[in-house]
Amino acid sequence: LFSDSSTAPPETTSLQNLVPESTDRPSITSPPVLQTTVPQTPTTLPQTTAPQTTVLPTTVPQTTAPPTTAPQTTVPPTTVPQTTAPTTVPQTSPPLTTANQLTSTQQVTTTTSAPCDYSQFDTGHTMLMAPNTGCSPNMTGVTDSEKAVILKAHNNLRAKVAKGLETQGDPGPQPAGANIRELVWNNELATVAQAWASQCPNGHDCYNCRKICSGNYAVGQNIYYSWNFNASSEWQATVQSWYDEVVDFPNTGVASFTSGSPSGKAIGHYTQVVWGESNEIGCGAIHYSTVLNGVTYPQSKIYVCNYGKAGNFLNQPLYTQGPAASQCLNGVSTTYPDLCA
Repeated sequence: LFSDSSTAPPETTSLQNLVPESTDRPSITSPPVLQTTVPQTPTTLPQTTAPQTTVLPTTVPQTTAPPTTAPQTTVPPTTVPQTTAPTTVPQTSPPLTTANQLTSTQQVTTTTSAPCDYSQFDTGHTMLMAPNTGCSPNMTGVTDSEKAVILKAHNNLRAKVAKGLETQGDPGPQPAGANIRELVWNNELATVAQAWASQCPNGHDCYNCRKICSGNYAVGQNIYYSWNFNASSEWQATVQSWYDEVVDFPNTGVASFTSGSPSGKAIGHYTQVVWGESNEIGCGAIHYSTVLNGVTYPQSKIYVCNYGKAGNFLNQPLYTQGPAASQCLNGVSTTYPDLCA
């Protein structure tokens, strides 16, 4: 399981000149032979035995204010293929139960977008990149049922935190959140996330390279990598793996976000998942064949989720502390009564 998170850059009063910094490093978890799970890894080489399914998250970095123009630096793993090559089992936090999963018939709220001139954000914008001819996908994209799972998984976990039910942390528990918003799907965020996933990247795209026209905000990012023989969807486990970093997150960090945890472990994926002011999400995916330590994994996966507004701004609160949905600027969600609309 490999997690990689980027840090959002500070912004001036004009929302410009934001320079994101990257703080979270992927951690490595290595699986048994002929399996394919790979967690994030700081800077260690993966073991020579075949890893089991790997998961590599990547979140947007922290910054002092929601940036709008500064590119952010990302820290791609230096020794692990996409999502760190693990030799142990990824985090132990249990994934969401089937009761929290959505069916393919559930409705997904979407935000559509008009044609966009992405060169206004950056001439190297992800949407303007030439295809990576060295990346040969077996399958790309996110199905409607997967969109529903992604939204349900995120919003269930956000509601859990909002209600003050998260007891984990370093230290815990996590305080309740008064302004945590419901995440809804944004098609343009998803299009850009898909464009990046289709590059078979080994880390994040630049901060301005994922900006969109349908949202006047900085965009955050989480990435997940998996080496696998199985083509089945891993979105439920992916979102849970990002959230599971809560075990290392200090509850004192809610009032003023900092880039690290007391243990030095990655926390940026968790903080982006529950960042209070983030209210839109769009994700992309690619299944492809890759070789790790001499073993071919025909169903390796890269999952990318882009978030607007971006989270992880240094010295900014993750969310406002207080009773769930008690400080909502646009009312309470009609689907999640503990989240703001």
